[in-house]
Amino acid sequence: NIFLSTLDTIPFKVIVISGLPTLCSVFLTMGIIGFTDYEVTMTVIIVGPIVLALGVSYGLHITNRYAEAKGTPEEKMAEALNSTGRAVLLSAMTTIIGFISLTFTPMKPIQTVGWSLAGGILVVYVMTMVMVPNLTMILDLKKPSHPPPKLFVEAVSLPLNWTKITLSLFLIAMLISAGVSRTNVEENIDLLEMAPQDVEAVQKMKTYSDEFEAGQPGFLLIDADISASPNIINDPTLRNDPYENLKGIEEIETKCNTVNQTTAVSIVFLMKAIALSVNVSGDEILDLLPDETPDEIVTVAELLFDREASGNGSFWWGLALLDQQENGGNEAQNFLIYVFYNSMTEEMRELFVESEYEKSLIYIDMPFMDVKRTEEAVNAVNDYATQNTGSAVTSSELVGVASVTIEVNDLIVDSQWDSLIFALLFTIITLGIVFRDIRYALLTTTPVAFTVFMQWMVMDLNDTTLSLVTVMIGSILVGVGVDFSIHIANRVKELGGSIDAIKIACASTGMSLFEAVTVTAMGMTCAYFIPIPAIKPFVDVIIILLILAA
Repeated sequence: NIFLSTLDTIPFKVIVISGLPTLCSVFLTMGIIGFTDYEVTMTVIIVGPIVLALGVSYGLHITNRYAEAKGTPEEKMAEALNSTGRAVLLSAMTTIIGFISLTFTPMKPIQTVGWSLAGGILVVYVMTMVMVPNLTMILDLKKPSHPPPKLFVEAVSLPLNWTKITLSLFLIAMLISAGVSRTNVEENIDLLEMAPQDVEAVQKMKTYSDEFEAGQPGFLLIDADISASPNIINDPTLRNDPYENLKGIEEIETKCNTVNQTTAVSIVFLMKAIALSVNVSGDEILDLLPDETPDEIVTVAELLFDREASGNGSFWWGLALLDQQENGGNEAQNFLIYVFYNSMTEEMRELFVESEYEKSLIYIDMPFMDVKRTEEAVNAVNDYATQNTGSAVTSSELVGVASVTIEVNDLIVDSQWDSLIFALLFTIITLGIVFRDIRYALLTTTPVAFTVFMQWMVMDLNDTTLSLVTVMIGSILVGVGVDFSIHIANRVKELGGSIDAIKIACASTGMSLFEAVTVTAMGMTCAYFIPIPAIKPFVDVIIILLILAA
């Protein structure tokens, strides 16, 4: 009996009427994405919470208007659909416009969210208009209609009585947000912060990044001839000098290694890693050389073995010793470098040097860092790469994960403005066409524009950076925030557009908006359970701005 009585309560009926169509819409949206085999990215994970939050508010608006109407259930529903149903249609249209603006960004993850959210809102609208009226009448919802609470009546009268002061405060807040706070918001991507933290692979990558200072690999493409020949050429004009160009590569590599948390590795690194050991009397080794050994090779042997020593030196050290000789040094260097190349497997050698020995790579690795520190490191590497080494060595700028991260960060900043302008412009045009009055279109969009401008102040106070996720806040706000304005403006227009109409519309619809923003904000909180650190600040800012929008 207790269970049956619970099912017959108004709160339960409202939950079913508003929640069931939305839940079906979320599953249907995800099903369409899967059925069409659309490319799914990490950011699609926020589609569910947003669609869920918006869909419930659509149902609430219709049921609240149904409760206010008089007559039979059919007559009440007809009145609700003719009035609020029109506002819900407008809300869906403008919300879709806000989300569609995300598809104009050059970044696939944001495009995917735009298409998924736009399609999701279309599904929500259809399911709401099909299911909510039927469920309301099937469950025989008898939600009592109460006069607007005194709090709402007083809240509405305040800005109407102090119009200039109210508008001045809003304008000052906008100017502070756009002029001061906007410059404080960093455009910063941290790739690891956008990955699920409870995945073992992500945890291992963080450990690898911290302990080995690696994870963002890249390279410099070096244009320099470092080929070597076994042939002894006495004519200096015909002799190649790979060691001189190798010294230029070493200079770039050494400078890049001075950049904080950056590791540079080239073919020279391998030459330094291979040791030459001397642990016996050199005279005995020299005696083993045949008489017909060329003088140049004898010179090399004397440099390496004509001494009594015990210790280690690198292959690069041997080349440096030969560089100090006046006669035969270059020829001997050429011969040893040729031997070095051919002592390596082809796969190993071509990791660093191409087959013609005219181009080579310096590998640059750095840990996962936020984009600001990454940009500082990349700029320092590029600066060293462009410096003159005194040899015939030229280098490209750094190519790799770090460079791509910086480019994506720059695209984020540019795409934010493009999507915002598109969303606001087409929202005004759509509202103007539907209302057939440009004044209502502009006045309905103005509070949305205010909310969008306030995002920088909220992000600044919340210490939120502009990332691949938070860049979508503006367009999402246009889509979500315009709902509140449309329901107010539609009711004001129905009541004649007078000051009294404004008071009645804001007070009566205000309660419905309070319920809608509460449900929407609560629906968004389920995104906190997503184990991706970058999602939490996004949800924080969205919820605060939704309250401001209302």
